[in-house]
Amino acid sequence: MTYVLPSPVQTALLQACLLDGEARTGAVQRFREMTTIDALDPGSQRLLPLYYRRLVEDGADDPDLGRLKGVHRKAWYANLLLRGGAEEVVSTLHAAGIETLILKGAGLHASIYAHEPALRPLSDVDILVSAAQVNDAIGSLEAIGFSQFNELYGKSWPRYMHSGTYSRGLSEKVDLHVRPLRFQLDLGYTARCWSRSQGIMLGSAPTSTLDPTDHLLVTIIHGMAPNKLAPCRWVTDATLLIRGGHIDWPRFADEAAATWYPRSVEAGLRYLASEMQVSVPEVALSSLRRPRPRSWRFLETLSVQPPSRGARILSALFVDYALASIDKGALDLIRGYPEYMRVRSYRGWRGTATRLIRLAVKGIAHERKARTDR
Repeated sequence: MTYVLPSPVQTALLQACLLDGEARTGAVQRFREMTTIDALDPGSQRLLPLYYRRLVEDGADDPDLGRLKGVHRKAWYANLLLRGGAEEVVSTLHAAGIETLILKGAGLHASIYAHEPALRPLSDVDILVSAAQVNDAIGSLEAIGFSQFNELYGKSWPRYMHSGTYSRGLSEKVDLHVRPLRFQLDLGYTARCWSRSQGIMLGSAPTSTLDPTDHLLVTIIHGMAPNKLAPCRWVTDATLLIRGGHIDWPRFADEAAATWYPRSVEAGLRYLASEMQVSVPEVALSSLRRPRPRSWRFLETLSVQPPSRGARILSALFVDYALASIDKGALDLIRGYPEYMRVRSYRGWRGTATRLIRLAVKGIAHERKARTDR
């Protein structure tokens, strides 16, 4: 499974946000020498409210302090608006008898960012509901003005995908989940997350969030995945969770080893230990090197080693489908693949066929060009 670690510039900014004393002072200096806040990528800009708070705590004389204060205030206001919409959503679902569990950033606002939510800007709210109640949850969202972000998904997305996005207006977005992780090889993980969840209040509505150990696992897996918007803030989330001292490391290692992502998790933990100076037990790291079942290794190889770009895309789609349908028998797996391709392509049946043809043509062209270049 492919993963992405923070760049040197991102690492310097993260260290300026998370280290203490002389180590932080040195990181701030390195960051200033490497870049400016104007040149930061959008993912790194999300760290600026926390960077501002650290500069204020240190009494730093920074020429950008006034601008950073504005960034912090903007994050506070945007979070306030988003939280208001989230409270309405959770209240509506609660009134309909639908249990909810808040994932990712909004859930972390109830714990490690409770003292100052502006330090962790939000762009959406991730809400987990049970598979048995997901259709009722969709109906409740639609009743208060939310619509599917891409209507070609249809209501069949819970059969093949871990989440679907619903929006209202230009700024309100809810990711409705039936599983906390995209690929879960252990089908019991979702139920265990529910059983270990911790009750919180979102406004006047009761809900819940993951316990710190599950939060850490979901944070690292989600953050390490390749993304157009580099989500390097996973490092701040994970570092603060570990420093909180409530991680059940044996359970964390067991759960991580049973996912599709143990190598990503190991790489993420080693990065945190070396760059952010957090304490990670070696036993947790070594446990992630357990042998994987042959069928899992086959799918992993299929996802990263096809020779052409077109073949890589097609094989990646098949791996996505196989992992999302891991509870199905072989015959059901074959029958469901065309419908899955329609859902994933966003284009309907005709568009799906067209996309497959284009991928094949691009793959052939790519191979011909590669041979010519050689």
